Amino acid sequence: PPVKQREAPGYAPLPIDWPSYARLWRDRAAAREASLKTPLFLTPTLLKRREAEMADAVPEREKPAPVSETPLLIGELAHRFLEGWDFGEDPADFRSGLEPLLVKYLAPGRDKERARLQRELERIFTAFFSSSVYHELRSAKILGREIPLLIPWDGAIMEGVIDLLYEKDGRLFLADYKTDRVETDGLAEAAARYRRQVEIYSEAARRVLQRDVGFKLIFLRLGAAVEAL
Repeated sequence: PPVKQREAPGYAPLPIDWPSYARLWRDRAAAREASLKTPLFLTPTLLKRREAEMADAVPEREKPAPVSETPLLIGELAHRFLEGWDFGEDPADFRSGLEPLLVKYLAPGRDKERARLQRELERIFTAFFSSSVYHELRSAKILGREIPLLIPWDGAIMEGVIDLLYEKDGRLFLADYKTDRVETDGLAEAAARYRRQVEIYSEAARRVLQRDVGFKLIFLRLGAAVEAL
């Protein structure tokens, strides 16, 4: 039989804080944009560049000038050469290894540059192999060369390559080769430019090796080292 229809209970509208809701999604959108702009992998060079970009107060004349390709190429070739160099060998014979290096790593079509690059590398290594820095490395225990590193760093992954790891008189040292053109009285200023790299690589070595480490920046053209740590 028909029954009397029940009245539906009344519901009060839900109280919604729309301004807070909109603010939440604006914050989420901003966080997403920031995440997309943040690289997963960092390098000391990239970190240094980002710091420079954030330093809006730096005058234009103090900002780094664009780097040409040739110094980068010379630096890469010097690193490649020292990666395979035996510190126990007679340094007087180093020139015989430069030509095969250039043949192997110099891109095709750049043969005209080969002689000029070889002369430049000869000048660099003549200064380095006759220096006290080189003689220190000859008597040291070489533990590793071109060692890759990957460590967590501020929510990202820091990557890099340690040029040289060696032990001398019971102390552990990291070394990084530099082919910068600097004068003797400008060594301290040149070393200061690599402060972040020194901090990052040293922290990575301490985490992995569980030992205190020293750090030396080796300026090959001068045959001089700066103990930066």
